[in-house]
Amino acid sequence: MKGSAGSQDIRVHRIAGLCLLVLVLCCSRAPTVSDVSESIYRSARAGDLEGPWRNRLSGSASPYLRMHAEDPVDWYPWGDAAFAESVRRGVPVFLSIGFFSCHWCHVMHQETFQNAAIAAFLNDHFVSIKVDREVHPEVDALYMDAVRMLHRQEGWPTSLWLTSSREPFFAGTYFPPTDLPGRPGFRGVIEQIALDWKSRPADIVTHAQKTAERMRQRASAPAGDAIPSSAAGGASHGLVMSWNRNLRGWGEKQQFPMSPRLQFLLDHGSIHEAPEAHRVVQLQLEAMDNGGIHDHIGGGFHRYAADPHWQIPHFEKMLYDNAQLLRLYAEASLALKGPRFAQVARGIADFMLRELQAPQGAFYSSQAAESGGVEGGHYIWTEAELRAALPEPEAFLTAYGVAEAGHFGGGRSVLVRHATSPEEPELAAARATLLEARNRRPRPATDEKHVVAWNGLAIGALSRAGRILGEPRYTAAARQAASHVLAHQKADGSLPRILSDSAPPGVLEDYAFLIEGLLDLFEASPDPRWLTAAQALALVMLERFQDPETGALYQAEARSDLLARRSDPVEVAEPAGAGRAVSGLIRLRALGATPISQAAIDLSLRNNSWVLERAPNSAPSMSGAADRATRGSREVLLAAPGSEGARLKDFLRVYNQALRPHTVLGVVTPRTRDGLAGFSAFTGKSAGATGTRAYVCRDGSCRLPTEDLAEFGRQLAAP
Repeated sequence: MKGSAGSQDIRVHRIAGLCLLVLVLCCSRAPTVSDVSESIYRSARAGDLEGPWRNRLSGSASPYLRMHAEDPVDWYPWGDAAFAESVRRGVPVFLSIGFFSCHWCHVMHQETFQNAAIAAFLNDHFVSIKVDREVHPEVDALYMDAVRMLHRQEGWPTSLWLTSSREPFFAGTYFPPTDLPGRPGFRGVIEQIALDWKSRPADIVTHAQKTAERMRQRASAPAGDAIPSSAAGGASHGLVMSWNRNLRGWGEKQQFPMSPRLQFLLDHGSIHEAPEAHRVVQLQLEAMDNGGIHDHIGGGFHRYAADPHWQIPHFEKMLYDNAQLLRLYAEASLALKGPRFAQVARGIADFMLRELQAPQGAFYSSQAAESGGVEGGHYIWTEAELRAALPEPEAFLTAYGVAEAGHFGGGRSVLVRHATSPEEPELAAARATLLEARNRRPRPATDEKHVVAWNGLAIGALSRAGRILGEPRYTAAARQAASHVLAHQKADGSLPRILSDSAPPGVLEDYAFLIEGLLDLFEASPDPRWLTAAQALALVMLERFQDPETGALYQAEARSDLLARRSDPVEVAEPAGAGRAVSGLIRLRALGATPISQAAIDLSLRNNSWVLERAPNSAPSMSGAADRATRGSREVLLAAPGSEGARLKDFLRVYNQALRPHTVLGVVTPRTRDGLAGFSAFTGKSAGATGTRAYVCRDGSCRLPTEDLAEFGRQLAAP
């Protein structure tokens, strides 16, 4: 799995004999003319090592790139201009990929990229490109595959050397500035590459071309002829059997939440009455709740645990993790009858609203691990600090396992819960006191860019949590975020990757996650605006990302700046755009969105039959979509005289008493009927004489409508 370099045992081999050189490779792209004068830029060169410095990243919409704007490195953003410069100068390209909250990205920045002597050599012998993986996930995914082939280890920061035809010939992750035991320094690496670049071009050309051809082959897998009916069962079995009951996770040295897997098992266990699937979810959610990966003071979860027991976190906080975990804990409170899970969900949601939601409504991307120059400094405590902050500290120290020795040097501890009743008033009051004290500490930096895909996850999670937990403020926050994101939709219906005038085009996951988020919002707040927006986005998504012949859903649009377009349903920590795209299309079809063709859904599932047959557990979202497509979908439609009536709320209360995967929910009133006219599921659905009338249907075929709550409950419980 992927993690920041330095948290892994990274073995970087010496370059001699592996890294050979090319002189100049032909590039079909014409040089582009910058609209900003080059005279404003100044970078280190041999004999000129005194700043200040300024490069092309200063106007970037990415806070991560702007962090590098005053490096002595002559950075380019991703684009044709850098490769055209590589052709003009006859030098290779150095590609560095990272992200704002990556701890070891910051370390390499400070140690290496701010070193004027190293930067001067880099500038004299290479064209350097800096990429924010969160802004260009399609570039990151493509070249991370090259890292796996060339280096066998993966992580961020990612370091690659390319020909001017974008073909990689050497790769690594984190490099210290100079040699360390078992790890070559960056200066030695680039000196060896520069030497090979001048002396042995033929071998490196062949090596780079072969690597690029393998990347193209791996970007798109062969399609199958049929949709496997056993994919969901195979996925559940594979995930349950590979899960470590002792460690309560899928990791051996580290633990990531792996939320897409947990979400699939939660849904699968509810649909197929599979207690072993639910048991995995329950035990892992409990372990994560108790562990140090959970911020017990401020709510929310850190990105992963650096140990196998969930105790020592890597302290970044990501929007995509917390959004997925909010949905999981909220839904688990229903499916697993766990009131504690509802409390955890509220803590996540409150953290997101307090610290990640911008005033305009959209959500920020992440919070960094460091504060005050110390990784985790905002979150760790000494026993003395806790005793000083709390008037009666003994119960808290016992409940959270704080001892004088601590987990880190200097007696510093991360909080790991040992108490069985975390919501005891004494502990709740202590946590509130500690939150006030912690807020006076230096805060971790926030990456304030708004990623459309991750906002889609947040919109969906808050909508579901608001509906399940009875928290209207969560639903209101989801509405505010959805309005802000949709306001940035282009005139042609397309989405940007981030909410910025200079943003690159959105990728598949931006459309897929936002579509599903809008559908979740429609179920919680039945304004036709959300449903019609989801349908419109789905049509644009199919046009831009689906191959009409094979059904492949590509991560990126057809573009000249990529060696290949990847179609990849595999999921680890983040959901895959392909699986979520198919899920959203199925949900829209269930609500009667006739412009969404069944053929488009079936074609995409058949295109992914290779993974559904061979390794369905690696693609849980696609496996869940295949299960839904083969079993059929259920529609629950409520027709009411108004949106605020007590009777409608009673029907919704009955519906919200259980987790109902593979079901869509819709409410229609006289006020919303015209807005829903284009969705056939609502046709002919009208309120009854006593008020709300319920229609429980499967694939468009409905049972007798009912105005009786008990009968409604019986119909929901029926197969």
